[in-house]
Amino acid sequence: MAGSAGSSYRSVCYRGKVGDYNVHARGQSIHFDLEEPMELNRLHRGVNSLLPETIAVYDVKEVSPDFHARFSATRREYLYTIVRRKSPLMAHRSMLVTYDVDWGYAQEQASQLIGEHHFTSFCAVGYYSDNHRCRVECAEIAFPQDGVVTLRLRADRFVYNMVRTIVGTLVDMGRGKITASMADVIASSDRNAAGFTAAPQGLTFDWVYYD
Repeated sequence: MAGSAGSSYRSVCYRGKVGDYNVHARGQSIHFDLEEPMELNRLHRGVNSLLPETIAVYDVKEVSPDFHARFSATRREYLYTIVRRKSPLMAHRSMLVTYDVDWGYAQEQASQLIGEHHFTSFCAVGYYSDNHRCRVECAEIAFPQDGVVTLRLRADRFVYNMVRTIVGTLVDMGRGKITASMADVIASSDRNAAGFTAAPQGLTFDWVYYD
């Protein structure tokens, strides 16, 4: 579909920095405006030819002029990956946890995240925001398979470091380091009540939803 001058486009891309200890994205979206029309397939091929091997554009679509990749989103979904034994192939895509964790108990606590709450306890210290309220609709742990544990979180929005801090809190709960319930940690609105901030390399921004 040919674009028109001033049209906006949604681009879904994958971002994985092999060799760097950074977060990743599978379903990241961007938008931009064109001053002149351009055929979409040509645009798609051209952008990919210029990008490094760690970034790929999967699709390009025309959207309405008022579309915004960030502010039009209704839900975001993150996936966090933990490995229970050393895995060279997953070294930069996961966090290694070798101590015993009761993942069944961690899942019980994760279920208390569901709903609308103030997530001040899981926001990075020093990060200013006048709104820590988020509505979580999914908090699921996939139990160990081949030494891999995954945590999936979906919400309308997230505060800074929220996912990584939730992961660290659940790990600390599962190993008995935190005895308070997740509901109590949320109610405290105190970052000191939560667990450690999990390593960034295990985090993937998995998808973004739009109406």
